[in-house]
Amino acid sequence: ARAGLHGLEWAVGIPGTVGGAAVMNAGAQGGCTADWLVSVDVIDPKAERANDTGISGTMRTLSNSELNFDYRHSVLQDSDLLVVAARFQLEPGHDPKELRKVTSGNLSHRTTTQPYQWPSCGSVFRNPEPQKAGQLIEALGLKGRRIGGAEVSPVHANFIVNTGDASAED
Repeated sequence: ARAGLHGLEWAVGIPGTVGGAAVMNAGAQGGCTADWLVSVDVIDPKAERANDTGISGTMRTLSNSELNFDYRHSVLQDSDLLVVAARFQLEPGHDPKELRKVTSGNLSHRTTTQPYQWPSCGSVFRNPEPQKAGQLIEALGLKGRRIGGAEVSPVHANFIVNTGDASAED
């Protein structure tokens, strides 16, 4: 935003990694990773070593079209490939102050409507459009339900938060 580059305003404050965003085509507020991702570099850990770098597996580049993006999905989810780099093409020449307003607004919305103060992995379930997963979970009366240290957030039901000692089993 400070550099006047438009495209990823929707992503501000989303927990996770760029590699994870590429794998699951992360998105919010009408934008998604696929809209701006040019390519990813991946390692295939099962392939034989191509050179003497000491890195197991072979590295290759996959273009946006090769990733077959769909709603919260890419071909990377159906593979053993590991994302090690990603290239984005953003739109230059935008007003940094306007972009900062948008990113600040998105972050403010996220921190007031989501359990931002608790550790979580972000939204857990895909939205079965046109419905929203959080609304369905809330309608089932599960908001605030806890098993061990894992809790369906009382703030936003599509977040499972770690209240301090959650285990994978929880």
